[in-house]
Amino acid sequence: MTTDERWLRAKSLRKSANVIYIINLLILISIFLLKCTHSEKELHTVKFVSNASVIGASVNIREQPSLSGGILMSATNGSRIFVIDSSSNSGVVKGKLGFWYKVRLQNGTEGFIWSAAVKRDD
Repeated sequence: MTTDERWLRAKSLRKSANVIYIINLLILISIFLLKCTHSEKELHTVKFVSNASVIGASVNIREQPSLSGGILMSATNGSRIFVIDSSSNSGVVKGKLGFWYKVRLQNGTEGFIWSAAVKRDD
């Protein structure tokens, strides 16, 4: 094998390595973006909108769809809310089966409320 042939072969191998590197980089970026959007959109599995009322003496509106989410405020029985979205993850909170609604209050505050504490108008 001549020097020119070796040089052409090495050049070809470098191009192949660069293409493989770029493909791997694109795959990693795609995985990263999917993970980011998946975690942000975890709640958006059942999309609907509805007017509703709070049922219960004092119901917490939370920052996150979890009992560990910070409390933004408490809503009283009959408070009007607008349901924006819901999670498909069910569970039991205070002995009541349900899931989390993402809601907007009349003052514009958005947060999360346990579905068992909500009576939808529809």
